Amino acid sequence: MSEPIVVELTAEELIGCEALFPPEIENDRWVLYHATSSVAEQQVDSEGLKWKSTTYSRSDIGQLVSIFQSMNWNGIHLAGMPVLVPFTQNGDFGSEDRKPIYFDIDGRAAAPYYTTRDCAGGETARAVRYAMADLELYLEDESVRNQPPVDLDWLRDSIAALSDLRKRCFDIQETYKYGIVYAVRFVPDDLESLTYHDSMGIRCFRELPADRIVGKARLHAEDDVINQADKQLDSLSRHNELTEDLNGLLYHLDGGRLS
Repeated sequence: MSEPIVVELTAEELIGCEALFPPEIENDRWVLYHATSSVAEQQVDSEGLKWKSTTYSRSDIGQLVSIFQSMNWNGIHLAGMPVLVPFTQNGDFGSEDRKPIYFDIDGRAAAPYYTTRDCAGGETARAVRYAMADLELYLEDESVRNQPPVDLDWLRDSIAALSDLRKRCFDIQETYKYGIVYAVRFVPDDLESLTYHDSMGIRCFRELPADRIVGKARLHAEDDVINQADKQLDSLSRHNELTEDLNGLLYHLDGGRLS
């Protein structure tokens, strides 16, 4: 098994770069890209790509959401409670207790947001941080409490019951060092485990061993720089190019009917 190609990119190199990986990876029509950070690097390098409930579980999210629902309040941050119900509960978990792994068709498109410190641990961990901050703000700020009056003792007890979840999600952000984009090569047998979603990208419902990883780009830059990585990317042209390749993964996914 050949070792993955490792690319180190500084902020200066990331700005305006046309591709994160060399042509042998970028031109491979069976390679997709997964964005994460140094927080997950050791696990991914050794075990491959698979979701684990070490940071949060479906039950954890349900417990947090139930607090807001009991308060009849969605919080202050749009990236908090408003993400946990449609994205995490309904979109990710659905009727399952495990989440899919997300991929993009372009490394630069995968990089923004999901490789940043703000999103360390993934979008759900980020949403938990914002949601917990909203609950704590409610206890501290009288003007916020005037929005939906609730029993403060009940709320303090409810927040305390989620102290372990809070610690796990905030500790992840503290250990963040840099963003990472993995380039992963798929095979035809994987198609049955892949689905395409217009807004969420490609979702994989199968664990992928570490030997599927053909490249790893470490992004040593601040969040604002990383979030500009795809500024010049023509996503529609890239999508059309890949779906029209009869020998590529995207053409075969959904029988070539992606739109």
